Amino acid sequence: MDARSMPIWLGVIGVVITVAAMAGIDASAALAAAVSDQQTAWRAPMQFGLRASFLLISVGAIWRLRSMISTQWKWAVGAALTILVCGVALELTDVRSLGASDSLEWRLFRLGAMAAYAVPMLALLAAGEQKEGQALATNRLAIILLRLEPFLFAVGASTLATILLAAAFINKELAWLAPIGADTTVAACAAAAIRARSRHDALAFAGWLLVCASMTIGLLMGAYAFDGPLPAPSFIGDYNALPRILLRDVHVILLALGIVGIAVAVTRKPPKA
Repeated sequence: MDARSMPIWLGVIGVVITVAAMAGIDASAALAAAVSDQQTAWRAPMQFGLRASFLLISVGAIWRLRSMISTQWKWAVGAALTILVCGVALELTDVRSLGASDSLEWRLFRLGAMAAYAVPMLALLAAGEQKEGQALATNRLAIILLRLEPFLFAVGASTLATILLAAAFINKELAWLAPIGADTTVAACAAAAIRARSRHDALAFAGWLLVCASMTIGLLMGAYAFDGPLPAPSFIGDYNALPRILLRDVHVILLALGIVGIAVAVTRKPPKA
């Protein structure tokens, strides 16, 4: 293992530990058919653990970036770094004015804070992946996605967290614009999956597919999670109901596992000069 891969591996270990803890808590809650106050109290530390792990992976991805990248990827990397720095600054923000910890504003803030780490990290990992010597796509949609991939990552990284945080602090109805960032991120991750498949990197391909699946679940949940535009399905209950909590955690666990696959795949390649 080279030194430039160490932050990525530390981040991967952190993600694995956090996901294992989350899965254990979910399993115990499912067996008891209820979520205890103690289990709820562990959510905030686990979210912080994921953010810290994502930051480590981002640092490792930056360290491994080639010194010369295309202009398009420079835009994606610049957007990712800007939002990532803002995400770190958010950790020092006093957000008690948002109200109760289960209020809509707090939920938007927590999601926006996580997006400020996760999406930039995905853009940085994609920027550091191998792009030479890949088979050309023949499907027209795939060709368009591959050409737009850096732009899509730049838009996703810069808009998703920004919109969610603006909704938390300014006007909650701004959350209805979140699909702009979410859709572009899903499209960018789909392009990265196509690229991974073209170079026969099964681990990265599976990782990007899991991220796409997680983001798609997030998009579906977003249709009702922030007071509309659709009502929440009756079978998942209110925000603190067990089915709804388990669905949110499935979304997070799929994302985390996908990131682990992508990050490990990146470390298998030698660092760029």
